[in-house]
Amino acid sequence: LNPVTSIHVPWDPEGLTLIPATGAILVLGDAGGAVFDPRTGSVSLISSAVISGLPSFVGEDGLPLAVYDPADGLVFDDTGYGINVVNPATWSLVTHLSVSAQSVAYDPTSQQVYFASPYTWAAGVPPASSLMAVNGSTFDVENVAALGVNSQGVCVDATTGWVYVANEGSANLSVFNPSSGELEPSIAAGINPWDCIVDDASHSVYVSGYNFDGGYN
Repeated sequence: LNPVTSIHVPWDPEGLTLIPATGAILVLGDAGGAVFDPRTGSVSLISSAVISGLPSFVGEDGLPLAVYDPADGLVFDDTGYGINVVNPATWSLVTHLSVSAQSVAYDPTSQQVYFASPYTWAAGVPPASSLMAVNGSTFDVENVAALGVNSQGVCVDATTGWVYVANEGSANLSVFNPSSGELEPSIAAGINPWDCIVDDASHSVYVSGYNFDGGYN
């Protein structure tokens, strides 16, 4: 792969999100965002009141920080202090959800946004987390399942709708079946599992960790 172009973002870049409806690429930084249009090469800056990455002093880097909901035409941005719901047509703030989130994932089957909460540690004790779901139309937030310890990355199988969560503190994957509304048996995931991604065709889940990379089917 050869670089096509480079763009300057005046903040520490934390994540990228593609907006398929327009082909634009959203760059999330610690103190604002930028939108790159590959068709024109233009770059537009966005206020931190609308778009922001997850500052390193709030949480950890390397996790998906924003997802695009094509059904509702909205971007859900994990700012580190909650989730901003943004209209990418105007790059304006629709609403702010005062929740504790770590990573976000979109399920095209249920048209919901999932995230793990909380991600903070209290008095040095790793927290047990919960899987939360946001309705993209009403913005209602629902606690759908208990998770493991210090949950991090969330990923969704777009075909089955199953949700997987990497639990760094309990060294496993939580598996949520939305059809039954219940958790399936957890999957051991090696040392410090951090993030996950799903191959929808094979239904394999790949997990990354500090000292571990593997796939589960």
